[in-house]
Amino acid sequence: MSSKVVSLFPWPQLSANNFDAFWQLYPRRVAKMDAQRAWARLDAQERAEVLRRLPLFVDSWRITRSSKQFILHPASFLNGRRWEDEIEGEAVPLVDYGQCEWNKNGLRDPAGPRCEARAYYVNERGHYYCAEHGATLGLVKRRSVA
Repeated sequence: MSSKVVSLFPWPQLSANNFDAFWQLYPRRVAKMDAQRAWARLDAQERAEVLRRLPLFVDSWRITRSSKQFILHPASFLNGRRWEDEIEGEAVPLVDYGQCEWNKNGLRDPAGPRCEARAYYVNERGHYYCAEHGATLGLVKRRSVA
């Protein structure tokens, strides 16, 4: 039984393996020339793999609320082949619980709308939350789908 990691946040489909797509996704945009040189040293298959896995790392950083100072520079990410690293919690099955229950009854934010995102987290009281609201509530286990 194999499992496939899925992103918990909406990401555009990245069919091109160009540097601009990488640069737009990477959350810490520093030393662009160094990153471009590192990108140029990768072959087309490696570039495609970087673009495939990068949203998963960005999701992980977002969920764990990693400060930008703790995210590698893009050139270091590429030169160190960090896209091949294991992402914490990759092997836990993802369960789609339907719509996020954040603000379901207007109690969390009376003036705000109900969250329309898919729910992948459940708290101890049986309420279902999307990745963003799950992280807000401390439900940060990353999950994947079989």
